[in-house]
Amino acid sequence: MLNPGEIIEYVKACGLWNLLKANIGKYIFLHTRRIVSIITYKDPLPEPKAYQKLLAAITIRKGTLADARDLNRMMKKHHLWRSVGELRQWIEKGRFLFVAVHKGEIIGYVCVCREIPSRHSIFGKAIRLKPDDAYGVHAFVVPEYRGKMVYSTLGLKMGRDLRAAGIKRLVVTLDPLNFSVRTANRRRGMREVAEIEILKVLFFTRTKVLWVKPEAVDLFVGKVGIEAASEN
Repeated sequence: MLNPGEIIEYVKACGLWNLLKANIGKYIFLHTRRIVSIITYKDPLPEPKAYQKLLAAITIRKGTLADARDLNRMMKKHHLWRSVGELRQWIEKGRFLFVAVHKGEIIGYVCVCREIPSRHSIFGKAIRLKPDDAYGVHAFVVPEYRGKMVYSTLGLKMGRDLRAAGIKRLVVTLDPLNFSVRTANRRRGMREVAEIEILKVLFFTRTKVLWVKPEAVDLFVGKVGIEAASEN
């Protein structure tokens, strides 16, 4: 839930109509599908081979509290929004955050946490994480750097950190129509293992597993529709 200061900041950055649309989707009505992808950290992670000259000039490191304002500024420029306070909470709560920096500017980031955060709570109705799972909160690379292995390198650095922290599997959800990210995820070793449908009307929420591969059935144990959706 946004505090009054964050609401004012959001309206200034994105407009009142976008605030209303965001809250309609979160609290009143939502009908959506999501692809569920995973990557496990028991196998070697794929190393980027192309764009080595560019990647050598980019610094990929853990995000710090000092990065919050720069991240917020970059997001606003590209029509995204997270308040400075929320970005600081990502660090303070121990989320895994890596940023890509080129010529002193943040050009991308990836954020992962050990649980499904409140902003994504609707997906917690359909997915059940294990203690050694992690959930992909958000990732972004500015358009002029896309297709140049920056996202894959961020994923590689993040994967090494998650593995060292005892995480065995990363779970992400994304829009089925977001083909560019689906392709980028496959390039970095992720596998699409399920598709879910979510319908929310006020306090009523229904989730349905449309299909799921055997390796990911444990994510949906006890969820409605799992038996019918399971692939043999």
